[in-house]
Amino acid sequence: MAAYSVTIRLRSRQTMEGETLTTDQTLRGRLTAGEEGWSLSYREGEDSGLGNTVTTLTAGPDKVVLERKGEVSCRMVFRPGRRYLTDYITPYGSFPLELLTRELEHRLEGERGGLLLRYGLCLGGGDMGENELCLEFEREEF
Repeated sequence: MAAYSVTIRLRSRQTMEGETLTTDQTLRGRLTAGEEGWSLSYREGEDSGLGNTVTTLTAGPDKVVLERKGEVSCRMVFRPGRRYLTDYITPYGSFPLELLTRELEHRLEGERGGLLLRYGLCLGGGDMGENELCLEFEREEF
């Protein structure tokens, strides 16, 4: 297994009731690559609204798992065409979360890679709209 520091360019987009909110961030993280896939961990940026939270994305042959630990905690499993039910735990309480993965792509090419997730999300019984998470990462230069 190879592990190294990476620079991450992350774009998230949420569309609800015709309004779209886009957030762009550049973060530092840690990539671990193996034969079956890769794992990428990073601390959420100040603009994310997630407080002091570490996010880990694990990409395997047919799915991506997103885990958040810290002020906000959850585990989401993305598989194209499948629904996933979980709890979204915040300082204000726990809320049921349902997601439906519409599109999933991930790649690792040498010391760089990327991820694209498109999914519908429902938090606490209300419609949260359509979401997209797109990130690109590459090994940091020293």
